[in-house]
Amino acid sequence: MNKIAIIGAGKIGGSIAKLLAFSNDYTVTVVDQDAAALERLAKLAPVQTVLLDIKKQQELLPVATGQDALFAATSYTLNSGIARVALKHGVSYFDLTEDVATTRGIQKMAEQAQESQIFMPQCG
Repeated sequence: MNKIAIIGAGKIGGSIAKLLAFSNDYTVTVVDQDAAALERLAKLAPVQTVLLDIKKQQELLPVATGQDALFAATSYTLNSGIARVALKHGVSYFDLTEDVATTRGIQKMAEQAQESQIFMPQCG
């Protein structure tokens, strides 16, 4: 079973988490700084939740351990930091951003990725 960590428990992150969790193909961990959003989501889907400050890249490092991919469902302003965490831990990365500058930065970062990693910005 693939392990996915979704950063962001809002409407979009929550929807992605539910779809993946109910497919029975993924173990889903959802990370957010909003305890109420995590609690609501945990009542709706079989997901693990982690409460932390998602703006602090160093706090995301332990979450990436053992994951197959990180999925950024946050503001585009946080995506580069999340992508750096994915790169450092050798996991794949996906985001929903439409911000061109952020996408270019992540594409440049992906040039350093291992063969087993996929970096896929602008999935939204």
